[in-house]
Order: sequence, then C-alpha cells, then structure tokens
Amino acid sequence: MPVYGGGFAAAEAEVLLCFGEVGTRDYDIHSVRDAITEVRTGIEIASSPFAGINMHGPAVTVSDYGNNKGLVLGPRIDGWRGADLVALPVEFRIDGAFVGAATMETMLDGPFGSALFLIDILRTRGIAIPPGTWVSAGAITGVHEIRPGQRAEALFDGKIRVSCTITG
Repeated sequence: MPVYGGGFAAAEAEVLLCFGEVGTRDYDIHSVRDAITEVRTGIEIASSPFAGINMHGPAVTVSDYGNNKGLVLGPRIDGWRGADLVALPVEFRIDGAFVGAATMETMLDGPFGSALFLIDILRTRGIAIPPGTWVSAGAITGVHEIRPGQRAEALFDGKIRVSCTITG
C-alpha cells in the first residue's frame, strides 16, 4: 500500500462495510444491517503529505480527507449478520511487534453504529451512498504510525489475518 513517503502515515485495524441500496428508509442500530451487503476484515491506511497533520487538531485532519489513503480488503467475516462483532478480539502488529489489541466495545456503538451515523450525516447533507461503497468503521486498536518498508498485520478473532507492506 503506497503512502506519502515524506509525510505522515498510519495503519489501523478496521472492520470494512460494503453498502447496498440504502434508500430513504429510517434505520436504527439493528436494522442498519439491512443496508450492508458484506463485511470484511481490513486495514485502513492513513497518509498525508503534511508530516505534522495530527499535531494541529481534527479540523486539519478533516481538511485532508480524514488523512485517508486507502483500504486493504481482507477476508470476509462469514455469518456477520448474526455475529457479535463488538466482542470480536483484534490484535495489531507492525513488523511482527505487537502494538495494540482491543475489541469494538471501545468504539461508540461498534461498526453498525458507524454505518448508522454515516447514513444520518450524509442524508442531512443531501448526499446518497451509492451501492457498492466500502467504508471503514473505525480504528479498533488505535492509529499506529508506520513508515515505508514496514509491514502491518491485523489478526481478527485469533484466526483471520490481513496484512500489507507499506511503500513510499
């Protein structure tokens, strides 16, 4: 996964959601799953050409598209509709060294809360979510700074791995 070599870069273990037809229906934390067609494990890569981006507060990060560089789509989470994803343990390593572990209990309402928030905020702005749109649902183990040449690896539920090598 390429990043801005002289700028800032980070990797984050994430659950990735693919939206289907959202329509105009009202959703709640349970029914929002109906708007999702697929759930995968993944890694979000954040990168900005501005190396000091995170030292200037959230407005600067937001002005740089949230620092997002791309998503690494990992394996599907089978049975996700009935699974308790909030309790799913996640570990993160950089170059094999442990840098974080958590569950989505640390995230407000978990991945489906993120989906619900996104639908609501985009509707207030008159923006539709096209079917097939992939979104990351939030950094589970934290935001881990990374440099070109390093390898990021997330382990979901002790058995689902997704990894990438960072290039500059």
